[in-house]
Amino acid sequence: MRAHKIWRPLAVAIAVTAAVGWPVWAALSAPSQPGTYPYRSDAFTTFLRDSDREVPARAQPFYEWFEQAYARSPVRLAGQDTLLDALASRAQAVRVAGDARRRTEEELNTAIWSYRLIKATIPRFSLVRGYEFVWTVQFGERQCLLQSVLMAGLLQAAGADAGVAMVWKNMVGQESNNGHAVTIVRLSDGRDVEVDASEPRPVATHQGIFAADARRGGYRFLEPVFDRNGFITAYRPAAAQSAWLRPHDVNLLGISFLRSQFYYYRGEQVTGGLVNGPATPQGLRTAARELEQAVRFDAQNPLAVYMLGRVYLRNGQAGRAKTMLRQAYALYKDDGHLPAGLRAALAAVGMP
Repeated sequence: MRAHKIWRPLAVAIAVTAAVGWPVWAALSAPSQPGTYPYRSDAFTTFLRDSDREVPARAQPFYEWFEQAYARSPVRLAGQDTLLDALASRAQAVRVAGDARRRTEEELNTAIWSYRLIKATIPRFSLVRGYEFVWTVQFGERQCLLQSVLMAGLLQAAGADAGVAMVWKNMVGQESNNGHAVTIVRLSDGRDVEVDASEPRPVATHQGIFAADARRGGYRFLEPVFDRNGFITAYRPAAAQSAWLRPHDVNLLGISFLRSQFYYYRGEQVTGGLVNGPATPQGLRTAARELEQAVRFDAQNPLAVYMLGRVYLRNGQAGRAKTMLRQAYALYKDDGHLPAGLRAALAAVGMP
């Protein structure tokens, strides 16, 4: 059974690769590993370069724009005139805090400050454009993935252990197909905390997240277990037979997955695609191209595989659609949760 769990995602990746005609080696990697991408690092800059490559408009460089926005913001730290100085100051506060309790306090202070900074400097929310750093500069707009990656990058630069998870069950228990993203901060006292710039208060309590299982490998649909203050003490896999995980047993999403998810949104929001319709042949071709790139970056991102199958189906490519949807089903099942709509999509290609 253990070998099955390790190798099944690899078999899915090979099948997906063969179906869309890429070299097999391009999809053989394991799920994206825990990655660090502190603000201003080469790793973080990768997200900006992807956006610059995909958006034809030319805008002020994101770093320059965001740091100027910090300097004008009402949440600028006293005595810290530049953002880089502020991040260094916060990192120093965490580093010299002493015991775990004090470090946790400083980590929380930094998380709340970063939440307020993003709300102040990027005031508008947009599902249609807010996932692109270029459009953030142009229109002052953000979306859940961009704000979560930016917050995690700021926190990492400020000495905190933070990352991003997808959300499949929100704070009132409503399910989606990984329809949201949230920043998670790993606190020095052993707990995790969700910080969400889409919410009116910094600490969120989304009831279902999608991340990676560090013990057995692979992605997992998880249900956080909260204490009375809204901090996470454990994670319960959605697959009921699985043992609970402690926070340090959960890996947050790595760089390859995050790049995949940015491309997923590019494919989802194409004008004339499946979501931002009515659908057109050109829109569907563009959506397919963006989603194929999403799957290249992470062939085990189930949402990207699923949506690519739906685009193929709408575009009349029934064979490719069937392959993608079959592999999406295998991924979701292995990860522990089958979202609503998947069975209907399978039925549309004649699969039970």
